[in-house]
Amino acid sequence: MERADGNAEIVNVSNNFFIHGDTGVTVFGDADDHWVPTRAIWNQHSYHVTNVLDDGRIPRFETPSWVVQNGYRINVASGGSDAAPDLTAGGLRKSEVDGGWLVSARIGNAGAVTTPPNIRIAFLHEPAGGSTEVLEVVRLRERLAPGRWADVEITIDTPIEADDVISVSADDDGTGSSANHECGEANNLHGERFGDLTADPVPSPPAPATAVPTKVIPREPFKVFVPKAWKEG
Repeated sequence: MERADGNAEIVNVSNNFFIHGDTGVTVFGDADDHWVPTRAIWNQHSYHVTNVLDDGRIPRFETPSWVVQNGYRINVASGGSDAAPDLTAGGLRKSEVDGGWLVSARIGNAGAVTTPPNIRIAFLHEPAGGSTEVLEVVRLRERLAPGRWADVEITIDTPIEADDVISVSADDDGTGSSANHECGEANNLHGERFGDLTADPVPSPPAPATAVPTKVIPREPFKVFVPKAWKEG
């Protein structure tokens, strides 16, 4: 579990001032990071989404919780109950530099949730007729929002033949193992012949469409029926 990794955890504080037990801060989370992403705030024991804003401010006029969702002391799922990031790899390019080649690749997020920071990206080399070797593993430091992308690059100072294949593998520590839960893993790997790579810029993908806001129709407040006899005492 990492801080601000896009996966939900529960942080609990406790002491033994009145009752014997553990003291300190305890963090609960899923070892496989499959818990649904949610808001990074839970400001009080009776937290109910509408009593606090995302930046910690308290609204002057609180919207009834039943207008927003059918629940009270529960949080909200970011992007849906099965939402996750989806890393993509592509856009391989090369340019000649002193003593070697500069090779770059484009990593994108085709999912519905922002990616965690520091994702490992592996650059691989497969000689014609040979076995695949790891050139270098770099980290994508920034977090990618849905529909966004970033370029990563390495410098190769070893001989590369035109028929050799250069590949980029997203969320890969160099062993083929992934560390992040995604919508799919099939689009994490992309490779091309080294001789086919050019320095031509990669076209930027279109910006994600703006979501159409939905109108929330407030419900009438609950009315409590009081028998006439009670009113008269």
